[in-house]
Amino acid sequence: MRPARSRSEHEPVPALLPAHPPRYAVVWNLRDGRRVAGSLELLPDRVRLDGRAGDGRRCVCELTYASLTAVRIGRVKSELMDGRPALVLECRDTGRLLIGDVGSPGSLQELADRLSVPVASGRG
Repeated sequence: MRPARSRSEHEPVPALLPAHPPRYAVVWNLRDGRRVAGSLELLPDRVRLDGRAGDGRRCVCELTYASLTAVRIGRVKSELMDGRPALVLECRDTGRLLIGDVGSPGSLQELADRLSVPVASGRG
């Protein structure tokens, strides 16, 4: 059995290293109606959407937590994507953004829960 190795004071402690921001596979619609498939990342100060529209164009959208006025799961007809519930982000600057999940049961509710904390606290 090997003796336990002690860490030098210059070696980082794994628990203190920054974790990768959570990333989710999502779809969303642009104002012109184009559908975008990509990812949603929860960064320390903002939500970042990064993906590609059907025509191949890259689309990046960043929303600060301070710009979000409400977060919920939409269940009424105007807040559905392809007939399914969507995550609704109400943004002070850009209006409403609908986000659908891509095959991960429960991911929209998890996102709504995670995003509700910074919105309620005014983090941003």
